[in-house]
Amino acid sequence: KGLTLNASALYTNVTDHTFNGAKPLERFTYDALASYKLNSHISFRAFYKSVFRAPTLNDLYYTLVGNRNLKPEYTKQWDVGLCYNNNLLTLQIDGYYNHVSDRIVCLPLKGTFQWTMLNYGYTRCMGIDLSANFHYRNHSIFLSGAFQDDRNLTNPDGDDYRDFIAYSPRWTLSAIYSFDWKKISGSISYMYVDKRYWTAENAIEEPLDAYMCVDCKVSYRFYKFTAELECQNIFDKPYEMIQRWPMPGRRFLAT
Repeated sequence: KGLTLNASALYTNVTDHTFNGAKPLERFTYDALASYKLNSHISFRAFYKSVFRAPTLNDLYYTLVGNRNLKPEYTKQWDVGLCYNNNLLTLQIDGYYNHVSDRIVCLPLKGTFQWTMLNYGYTRCMGIDLSANFHYRNHSIFLSGAFQDDRNLTNPDGDDYRDFIAYSPRWTLSAIYSFDWKKISGSISYMYVDKRYWTAENAIEEPLDAYMCVDCKVSYRFYKFTAELECQNIFDKPYEMIQRWPMPGRRFLAT
């Protein structure tokens, strides 16, 4: 039982040592976490975190894609959560709100196959994450779901104001069943991803379809070796994670 508090600060300095290099990037970021344990089963938590990210060398200079005018990204995050656990079950729920300034993104602005790095001036992302983990003897079931509302709020007069950020789904769901019996272990996993817009302006093109994927895996341990057989996308469902880049159908892997 009781209250736990934690706070930390990070100083970041990015310096260019080449001749006539750019001025150093320096920033202080902070985070604070509070958790309260009500009893042996229930605990509450909340945190605030600021995150600073400088553009990488590839972000700035990668051929045809890089943008040397990129600004550093700065994020403020708030989160409130609840956790319940006992010998068989763990439940967690979190609600969060992210404020991102100069968000670094990559979008196909110059054609389908030519991507460009750019900054969004201001984006807002809020959502809820929920997960459940159940254990009984040699069996385990993990369930998780997330709802996320991720929007561009840079320019109130722009056509893309309040549009969804490209490739950011509203709903994602997953489920994993796993077992362990003597020298054999295995798992079956299911994943669902909601439809996603793939352009800066949602009204320009239709969103990518939602998709689901089911995988299974079985392994056998003997002596100091493990043999594993896996089948991905069991039902051979066609889907695209990125526009016009179809993912493989049913496939097998042996390790």
